[in-house]
Amino acid sequence: MENVAYCTTKIIGVGEGRKPINTGTGFIFGYDSGSNGSVPVLITNKHVVEGTKEIAIRLHTAKKGEKKPSGSVNALIPGGGSGQWYFHPDPNVDICAIIIGQVLGSDKVNAFYRMIKEENIPTQTQLESLDLLEDVIMMGYPIGLSDELNNYPIIRRGITASHPAVRFNGKPIVVVDMACFPGSSGSPIFIYNRGFYTDKNRNTTAGQDRLFFLGILASGPVMKSSGEITMREIPTALTPVPLIDTMINLGYVFKSSEILNMKQGIFQKYGLKTTP
Repeated sequence: MENVAYCTTKIIGVGEGRKPINTGTGFIFGYDSGSNGSVPVLITNKHVVEGTKEIAIRLHTAKKGEKKPSGSVNALIPGGGSGQWYFHPDPNVDICAIIIGQVLGSDKVNAFYRMIKEENIPTQTQLESLDLLEDVIMMGYPIGLSDELNNYPIIRRGITASHPAVRFNGKPIVVVDMACFPGSSGSPIFIYNRGFYTDKNRNTTAGQDRLFFLGILASGPVMKSSGEITMREIPTALTPVPLIDTMINLGYVFKSSEILNMKQGIFQKYGLKTTP
């Protein structure tokens, strides 16, 4: 499970004059390209990068020849208006990605990282074997918090609040019961069981962990001062604003299968090919 911590990165959106304007979470995902190996991309929410000139990310580094982290480094990548990000073609699906292999492999960065991979995305059959209530964890940077010395994200725990196998209200969303604060936008969420787990038919597997990449946090319902329930993106702004609306500790998570649905468009945008 510790390896998952090396997939995430804090995101700081940079505006005019290189002024920080917002914060969020991103993670490194590896698309399978056949014999060429995995293509690393940075994934987050559209609303995290929109309006930014540049994006600052913080990565683990490793000394040459070593296979463990030895420090951390900041890196700048193009912002949301650069045209270099691939936005999910459905305007209602709040996910975007950018190729990041050159940054990770540069001599200046020499990043130590792990990737969430396609094999971590559960199939529909696997989702249907899950119960209505499952344990979930989220890795991210709520209100920009992190272990800055060791460059680790904050880990939060919760449960599913809608069935992982179905589309909540007909949308590619799963609801989780978890405190989702500003800065958590873009956080990967996993179904995780350590040591043993039981499916909905009460079949138990012992001596084995289970890790499914459930999806990416994007928004959550809020209760307005009038009592009306509405959906709102998880805030990212660094400027303090008075909040009259109340978060109700639920998060809307876009299903990880939507990341697979982006693969063809990403490969076409960047001129990538899959080889046998």
